[in-house]
Amino acid sequence: MNDSLDASNYENDYIIHYTSELNPARIQLMLAFAGKGVTSHFENACELGYGYGLSTLIHAAGGSAHWWGTDFNQSQAFYAQQIAAQAGISATFMPESFADFCNRTDLPDFDYIALHGVWSWISDSDRHIIIDFLKRKLKPGGVAYLGYNSLPGHSQMLPYRELMHSYATRSLGQGLTRNEKTRLSLDFIKSFINRNPLLGQVFPLARQTIQDFPSGSEAYLAHEYLVGNWKPMSFSEAHQLLSGALLSYCCTAIPSQNFNQHFLIDEQQKILAEIPDQVTRETARDIMVNRRFRQDYWVKGGIALNQSEIDELINQTRMILLGNSLQAARSVKQAALFAELPEEPVAAILEYLKDFKPASIDEIFNATLPFFPNRSEFLRTIMILEGNFSIGIVQKPEIIERAQKTAHRFNRLILEKAMTSKNNFHYLCSPVTGGGVAVVPEHARFLHTAAISGFDKTVWAEKMWQWYRKNGIVFVQNGSPIEDEKTSLTILKDQIEDFSVNFLSVYQGLGIL
Repeated sequence: MNDSLDASNYENDYIIHYTSELNPARIQLMLAFAGKGVTSHFENACELGYGYGLSTLIHAAGGSAHWWGTDFNQSQAFYAQQIAAQAGISATFMPESFADFCNRTDLPDFDYIALHGVWSWISDSDRHIIIDFLKRKLKPGGVAYLGYNSLPGHSQMLPYRELMHSYATRSLGQGLTRNEKTRLSLDFIKSFINRNPLLGQVFPLARQTIQDFPSGSEAYLAHEYLVGNWKPMSFSEAHQLLSGALLSYCCTAIPSQNFNQHFLIDEQQKILAEIPDQVTRETARDIMVNRRFRQDYWVKGGIALNQSEIDELINQTRMILLGNSLQAARSVKQAALFAELPEEPVAAILEYLKDFKPASIDEIFNATLPFFPNRSEFLRTIMILEGNFSIGIVQKPEIIERAQKTAHRFNRLILEKAMTSKNNFHYLCSPVTGGGVAVVPEHARFLHTAAISGFDKTVWAEKMWQWYRKNGIVFVQNGSPIEDEKTSLTILKDQIEDFSVNFLSVYQGLGIL
């Protein structure tokens, strides 16, 4: 990719981030577990506040919908527009305010509208503009995704955020950059906490949160805490607002949150079971786990499915292995709480899918039946594995076939960029899942070189060595740099062999190249 399209050349207002929960390909299964049926084909989709547009780009490249979206940041919009144009991606990126975009007369009605994070950072007037937009432009039976800072998890940060924002806007000089103001504000708030030790007892979670802020994350911190508007919201308040858009809550976008037994004691589960109202029940659960961020699917109408329809949708859904780490697959997370799944059932599912070929949920169940006491336990495990990115939902064959060319064009652009970028992760598009795949720089370089030279390991290694030498990169052995080309090629061949054995089949199975 041309250097002019590297996001590092733009004002670094926010990080480049991919959000898998926005992927339309996973929605039908998520909603089926909640007993709701929606259209299996999304023709038009929209993301409000797309940042650098990575999620929208990937889902447009890997899926069947035409995507629209807006973000007021001009440089971010230009970045997304250029990537879409070069890769031939079916997406329309606008650089407009919510008020201007939501009142356009040339927009289609949408099957899917997504907002990740922005709900917490906008004014009340913008929230009402979006509510009106959802009411007018989301089709009956359409789905909305909403990710937002929630209460009570952010309640302790409210006073500190106010103090940081006041210090940044009122106590610092006008000649400072945004990142400089963020660093100085963070230094101030850390000093404030350290010099008031009793505050750590009153606000222990806030103190820990602030102490854990990583260095070099000024762009994120500025966007998260120093924007003009910052409003964590309870589920009950979000529900009240979204009901004005004729939306009803369907389910969480995070599968592990469906299963209380991992995180709540018996008495807590009994309390929730005794609450007949869904809104009150969700609000109570958020308090029990101290939830900081909600990610939910809402529907406008939708069809209530009977049990046989639910079973058919679930059974026919195909899954594919995304990663073979048993420890990662067993991990269950909800808010700040962690648990582990039993080892043998998880290992049985990973073993069955180890060839990285799609299999239906029903096929996986029949193959691993001896490891589960009942079907409910199996389905719970499947959903949690999907939620922790160990397995992924596979799109219909006709969508995969249609998405391959565009996904491959997008991936070539990203892999070319990875050869010069210093980012820790890059995201590629899988036409198989319709979603993004995180790739570390070393793997990205291997994939880029293989795409050019083929998979002959000798040629592959030679091409990699040429790139290493051109960029002044040398191997180090026993603390000393290796200048010898033959030794360097041997090391490279060993690395390529390890990559081929342990990782290449994942990328090939996901249709990355």
